[in-house]
Amino acid sequence: MALSGQPLAQWVHGFYATHAKPYPISVAKLHQLCGSETEEMWKFKQLLARALESVGQACEQHGQAFHGEIREDLVYVDRQPSRSQQKHLAKKPKPAGRRANAMTPVGDLLKPKK
Repeated sequence: MALSGQPLAQWVHGFYATHAKPYPISVAKLHQLCGSETEEMWKFKQLLARALESVGQACEQHGQAFHGEIREDLVYVDRQPSRSQQKHLAKKPKPAGRRANAMTPVGDLLKPKK
């Protein structure tokens, strides 16, 4: 509700809420992803900087950590992941190779067991 009337800030909040560990993204890529009709990239960069600031303020009001900044033409965001995202990040990577839920090839089913 704190971002009411700020469509870019709402989009930024929703976009980064889905990222457990955000990585730097170019301003141009965010321009493309959000569907902005702002033609001048310098103007979009200004609007994006204001949106990041608004999201940071709204998150702070609700006790959530969010910091976003634009360095050069990359957007860096640092935020506190949700509980489920924290669980996901804490999981150890599975060893490479055959996936546990992969289907058995039909040819393997037809071979006689030893």
